[in-house]
This record gives sequence, C-alpha cells and structure tokens, in this order.
Amino acid sequence: MAGKTQRNYDHLLKVILIGNSGVGKPALMVRFHRLHSSPDQTLAFQAWVEFVVGTLDVDGERVKLQVWDTAGQERFRTITSAYYRGTQGILLVYDVKDRGSFDSISGWLSSIAEHSEGLCKILVGNNNDDPDRKVVTTEEAQSLAEQNGMQLFEINSQDDSQVEQMFLALARMILKTKKEKAPPEAPTTLEEGKGTQSKCAVM
Repeated sequence: MAGKTQRNYDHLLKVILIGNSGVGKPALMVRFHRLHSSPDQTLAFQAWVEFVVGTLDVDGERVKLQVWDTAGQERFRTITSAYYRGTQGILLVYDVKDRGSFDSISGWLSSIAEHSEGLCKILVGNNNDDPDRKVVTTEEAQSLAEQNGMQLFEINSQDDSQVEQMFLALARMILKTKKEKAPPEAPTTLEEGKGTQSKCAVM
C-alpha cells in the first residue's frame, strides 16, 4: 500500500541505564551502538539524555532496542518520571572498583520504585578487568541482586561478548514478561511500558 512504511523489527523496547557518574555507562552505550546499529542510527543527544538505537536477534525475533542514559544529570539527582516513561528494562550499573557506586545502588532502586513497578532489571558490575583492584565482591553483589529480583552481570565494557550477553539477557527477560501477559499476536512496543505493574519474569 502506497505511503505505508514496512516495519523491520518485531518488538520495540526501551532500556535505561541507571547509576552514579563515572561507572562507565557511556562506554556501554557506545559498545552497544557499535555492535548493533546501522550506519544511519547515530548516537543522539536530546536535552539531558543520550540514547542509541540498535537491533538484536533474540531467539529468532528482531528486537529494536533504545538504550538511554542521563548524560551526567544523575550527579544532580534530577532524574524524573519522564526518564522512566515507556521503559521496560533497566541496567543498574556500578563500578566493581568503587565501593561508593555499589552502595548507591539501593538509593537508585528506591528511585525506580517511586516512578515505576515491575520493570525488568539487571545489576551490572562494570570494569571487572583487574581482580587486584576489585573492592565489591561477587558474593555481596549477587546477594543484593537476589534480594531485588535481578540478575547479576560482572563485565568489562570493552569486551564485546560480555556486553552482548548482558543486553540479550535483558531483552529476553522483557519479552518473556510481555508475552506472559499479552496475546501471542500482539507486538511489544514502547506504549506497553506505560503504567506497567506486572512482575518481571526473571530468567
């Protein structure tokens, strides 16, 4: 039909990055963009947020993922409900070499709870490339993750494979959650993230 644009994906999902400044969130965005974005999908800047768009193959389905970061505004705790709107997944990022960034995760979880419920979340220990400088143990991070219904990924943002597996895991969690509450033929879109109260299906 003339004038009708054919969609080249099965699901459109919004994922946001949360965590203190300096934990490597921009590096995760850049790595995702390099791995999964086409030449016409450039990193965008809008006021106080940055986002990238890329397409993943998740178990045979094409998933268009929007990945958002706050462009440093988390330093001023100015993150509002507008940032969470339409979100289906969250990566909570800390630096395994920075105790303060890990201790702040509980505060970020409280902020998330104020604005939205039932979102799929993954706890990400970034910069996991030097055991001698690691101050946050895997055991305590795993404990925090389990207490809050999250998976834990300890990664190095420069490692393509680790970053790939992390985004794939979150996309699978979101899709599983959506499919459990929606008719099989219904596509997953950003609109479904508005007012979502269902519990995330942890893999």
